[in-house]
Amino acid sequence: MVNNSPQDYKLYEKDAVIITDFIKNKGPLGGIHAGLSQTSREAVFFVACDMPFLHNDIICSQIRCFNQSDCDCLVPRLGHFIEPLHAIYKKGLSEELGHFLKTNHDYSVRRFLKTINVQFFDLNDSFFNRMEFTNINTPEEKTALYENKI
Repeated sequence: MVNNSPQDYKLYEKDAVIITDFIKNKGPLGGIHAGLSQTSREAVFFVACDMPFLHNDIICSQIRCFNQSDCDCLVPRLGHFIEPLHAIYKKGLSEELGHFLKTNHDYSVRRFLKTINVQFFDLNDSFFNRMEFTNINTPEEKTALYENKI
């Protein structure tokens, strides 16, 4: 888990590795960089913490697709919509991403994706698949969801 408030997650230390950004104040890209820098794995699946409707079948299919590809990053896509915070990134991107964070002023994940070998994981644009990428950030968004307004 990459989080810049590790003290809030002390209860989970026995179940998860908790790290903080090495390059501070860079948003999600800083977290991706920290995760890639610390992993011993070839690649890491990153997901935003505000996506409560993750589905194992989609994630497993995404991993299978990544393992059969020759890309640096596999990002799901529904039509024209992409979700780079539900994506698999190769560990080898760590150095390139660190350089990007130190030399750019736009820390957009989408901007970084334009500089690497990305493959898209196309999904049907269905209610079920859209729910996978739904972000809930406020009590109002949660209420709207349960009232079928999202």
